[in-house]
Amino acid sequence: MWGAVEQLREDGSTILLTTHYLEEAQQHADRVGLMHRGVLQAQGTVSELTRMLPASIHFSLPPDVPAPPMRTVAGADQSYLVETFDLQADLKVLLDWAAAHDVELRELSAAPTRLDDVFRAIDADPASA
Repeated sequence: MWGAVEQLREDGSTILLTTHYLEEAQQHADRVGLMHRGVLQAQGTVSELTRMLPASIHFSLPPDVPAPPMRTVAGADQSYLVETFDLQADLKVLLDWAAAHDVELRELSAAPTRLDDVFRAIDADPASA
């Protein structure tokens, strides 16, 4: 089915699809509208929508190391969260700091914002209820 949809798009057709699978929308749509409780809450390109929220970097540090070089939210067990609108630059700063201080960034993960993150933020916003 997706092959047929892509061919129609390439041929210049406008296609309106509805889905509960935001991964599909993120992969295939030029523009997305997010509805919650029957009301259109946000619309735009995937890039426009995902730039509404920060990306995240998660990691843990061994005990007795210097503080990370950026603003973090500390969790349990020496875990940290960095929320950033410039994932690549902030990840580089963090990795350079770790290398300079010979620090192991345990359980390191970096993830861009996805459409389902944007939808969850809408769902969590009391004003959208």
